[in-house]
Amino acid sequence: MRRSLSVLGVVAVAGIVLAGCLTPGVHLVTPKLMNNTASPELWHTFGGTNCYWERLSGTSGAPSEVIANFLSPSGPRYVQIEETDVAFDSRNCLPWAQADGPFDKRIGQAADGTFPDGDYRVGKDVDDGDYIASISGSCRWARVSAFTGEADAIIEQGTSVTATIDEADFGFQSTGCGVWSKAP
Repeated sequence: MRRSLSVLGVVAVAGIVLAGCLTPGVHLVTPKLMNNTASPELWHTFGGTNCYWERLSGTSGAPSEVIANFLSPSGPRYVQIEETDVAFDSRNCLPWAQADGPFDKRIGQAADGTFPDGDYRVGKDVDDGDYIASISGSCRWARVSAFTGEADAIIEQGTSVTATIDEADFGFQSTGCGVWSKAP
């Protein structure tokens, strides 16, 4: 009985990985998702404590191989893995799911127009409009054209407690801002 449960557990984990989930660690980027690899597409995690990810141009671990990276104390996060990436690494993150895939869940603003720190797709997770954050001083936010983590994806960034999300933005990111509320 114990052996059959073990086999069942291995099969279930392998099925989840092949079905569109990435566990923390280093994954080679391949054109199609295979066991223990990442495919070039948009990925989503519900966060983790000090969730860190990096897109890599190699696998030797040299700092020069980091294309882009991000460290988040908490909150849901997205990353766009590109065809040109060699590997993807994440640490302290909950498992990653293919965005809009079978294991991804929709998150975002509550019915009252509020949402916490994290990454959100405009029109999917949050609506466009004017927002006010609950915490000042440590608040950092960005309107982005993609979740690549690269500087050229930033449309606008700020440290104020107010932000205007435009309907043409792909996403909105915030850290240290607390809860965002739709401005009256």
